[in-house]
Amino acid sequence: MSASTRDSKSSNLAPKAMKRSQSLDGSYCRGSEKKRKNSFSHGEHIDCTVMKPSLLPLALPKGQSIKCDVCGIAAYFSCPKCRNSFYCSKEHMKRDMELIHPHVCKILTFIKSDVAHSNVKTEREKLKAERIAQYKRMVDISFRMAKRSIQYEKPNDAFIQISYCLRFAFKIYKPHDIGIIPLLLLVSKVYAADKKMPQALNFLAKADFVILQMRHCPPGIKADFFQTKGVIDVLAENYEDAIYSFSEEIFYATEAHNTEHQRTASGYYNLGSVFLKQGKEQIAFSLFMHFIEIMKTTLSKEFEEIIKQEMQELVVVQDSDARKSNMPEDELIDIRKRLNFIFNSISRIDPSVLVKINQIICICYTLSVFYYVVGDYKKSLKFVDRAYLSISSNSYIDSPKTTSATSTPQVSPTNVWVDRLKLLRKHAQRHLLRGVVREAT
Repeated sequence: MSASTRDSKSSNLAPKAMKRSQSLDGSYCRGSEKKRKNSFSHGEHIDCTVMKPSLLPLALPKGQSIKCDVCGIAAYFSCPKCRNSFYCSKEHMKRDMELIHPHVCKILTFIKSDVAHSNVKTEREKLKAERIAQYKRMVDISFRMAKRSIQYEKPNDAFIQISYCLRFAFKIYKPHDIGIIPLLLLVSKVYAADKKMPQALNFLAKADFVILQMRHCPPGIKADFFQTKGVIDVLAENYEDAIYSFSEEIFYATEAHNTEHQRTASGYYNLGSVFLKQGKEQIAFSLFMHFIEIMKTTLSKEFEEIIKQEMQELVVVQDSDARKSNMPEDELIDIRKRLNFIFNSISRIDPSVLVKINQIICICYTLSVFYYVVGDYKKSLKFVDRAYLSISSNSYIDSPKTTSATSTPQVSPTNVWVDRLKLLRKHAQRHLLRGVVREAT
């Protein structure tokens, strides 16, 4: 073959090679411009030539697709660090980064990485245990964050967070394991909060099926199940079914703990809220006072422990607004919402009709102790003042009552509250003064 023939053939091949290279680097795309835009119809069009390094496009085989972690449609790029989270647009990637992804990116990186194999059985078991531990950590983080979003009434955020939980939970638990029940109940609550009742009832039925398959189901699990069922019944306005569900919650919570446990108090509050929706205020506030009495006992113990530690100088308070309670934060959120709801509900009615003055003082004292325990001393003093206002408007005589000259004086109920409120005000003012001095220095 002559040199001229070789040159002519190479010149004919050059444009094809150029087109192929241009297609690989993204600057040229086969087909019309309309076809290229339609390929990204579900998300924002991604131009690889101007793409920021924070986006990592997917290169999938023909016919294979991956779903977006936020909306569930086809994904076109992934997180550049872990490469285990997928998105259809930059907006959905940004939203995931704001909600949960920074907390789990390192775990996803470990899960995505290839684990070195070993010929030793003990080493293989160790590597497998490490991966299972990371799965459990992922499920725990996403479960707690989704639960927090439900408490703050953000079901759309909870959907994204619970998707991580569902993604890895079934790698740990079997479909009929007891550990899957809290997850199914939380997913049911998420759908119910978003007014998607068919899906909520579907996951509730799955949890019920798992419970029925167990020979001996713990009463605490049954209490959680009936609480979730009662919440769904209330949202569906099936108040009679909700009353039955919350009554079962109280029964199983008492069996799992005791009558004075805060888990049992939650059932009293839920049941009272149903009667309040039905317009039966007398029954509702009677149940609310059961809740208040249990929470007053629980929070008073926390308050006494904190005071004891402060008097012994075992705890140095660095910040006057720091949370000092040993109770889980999600429980504190629920307690705060419920106490304030009861206080606002009682404040809207005539106290002389349904609620005694002594009960209003008890509610104000409980709220004051709660805010002291969580470190909000200004609000603690606010409810101390509110309690004193109720005492001043009370018809009780603050002086001790005596029946005869030889009998011992009977302590007035108001005097008992005054002593408690004085102690609470003393320590709250001391913390506020300490904060003022710290700011001045």
